[in-house]
Amino acid sequence: MADKVSQTDGTENPAELLKSAIEELMSCLELLTSGMEDKMAQGVEDAPPDATSIEGSDATGSPSPMEGAESPASVEGSGAQGEKRKKAAKNTEGASKAQKTQPAEEGGAGKIKSSDVMKRAKTEGAEINRTGGYRFDGKNDCYGFVRRVWDPILKAKGKSALPVNDVGSKNWERIDWDKLKPGAVLSTHQGHAWGSKWHGGLYAGKINGKHYIYDNSGSQSAKLRPLPSPDYFKYVHTPTLKMLDGKA
Repeated sequence: MADKVSQTDGTENPAELLKSAIEELMSCLELLTSGMEDKMAQGVEDAPPDATSIEGSDATGSPSPMEGAESPASVEGSGAQGEKRKKAAKNTEGASKAQKTQPAEEGGAGKIKSSDVMKRAKTEGAEINRTGGYRFDGKNDCYGFVRRVWDPILKAKGKSALPVNDVGSKNWERIDWDKLKPGAVLSTHQGHAWGSKWHGGLYAGKINGKHYIYDNSGSQSAKLRPLPSPDYFKYVHTPTLKMLDGKA
């Protein structure tokens, strides 16, 4: 910056002082103008050729809403566009929830290993026997045993638990012993029902040409045993049957 100019008597000369101030101002303006030109040139170089491709802007060049933010129309629910966005959001939310927990009735062939089911049957059966054997309490009885085996497996797959009190459900079909897979859920009736007349268990596959089951009963407790007779169990839970790979 220019030095102040003084008169011969040591006092400041007003004219020279004004001239110096003007020169300083012009110098500042030149620096400011130069900086603005540099920024504009840099912006032109960085800008995409098509203004509509600029992230965060619409076709008119106006800023678009922030990602994840709702427009006034969607927040207030006014206008056709707002209603469409609200419906789309609800559909997306519903699909997300359905994906997290799919009902067992939807099947899902080959996603569950029969060998995993039978391993759990041995583990849970041994635990029931160790802690007192069969007890009609919903946890240590016949269906309690079956649910202790299957429900954790279904939960890990994002499926709902085995049904309870679903007598007459079409998800239970008559057994074809030659089409069963190890781990299949078996029942004496079409659907589950609480009471002494109902019994449930698991199909364990064939051993030496004979059908075996794994069930928990008052007289036998939880164990692997030969099928007493072809009509001992009459129905199979088809949704979980379709999930099994059949490889024990």
